Amino acid sequence: MSKKDQLRLCNNALLIFAALLLLSALGNIVLHGTPRSLSLWIHIFAGLVFAALLCWHISLNLGKGKWREKIPRLKSHVTRRMFTLAAVAFASALLALACTLAHVQHPAPGRLHGVLAAIFLLFCIGHTLKRKDFFRRS
Repeated sequence: MSKKDQLRLCNNALLIFAALLLLSALGNIVLHGTPRSLSLWIHIFAGLVFAALLCWHISLNLGKGKWREKIPRLKSHVTRRMFTLAAVAFASALLALACTLAHVQHPAPGRLHGVLAAIFLLFCIGHTLKRKDFFRRS
């Protein structure tokens, strides 16, 4: 499979999992994110897959080498900020999960994670729209 085909597959999977994350997040808002809610566990699973897909997407675009070192030197400050925002959103997701499991309620870190993730997804939409020609050629 060529790199372009892999990127196309990765991008399409990212779109699907972003939609799944949004739907499960809405379910979490309605159900208050209790550990017994199916939407919370769907959200956690989709978030882990989304994070793995993001790593694959970044490695396809920046090479399999030391892409973590390449990110600070990127020309696009928006892409650099997206990476930072994604890392902080993922860290806040882990904190929210720990708090949810410990307190059996929707914690404040979950709200912070929701805000950070929503901002990140807005950046992703802009990132995708900027590269819409890639999708048109697909």
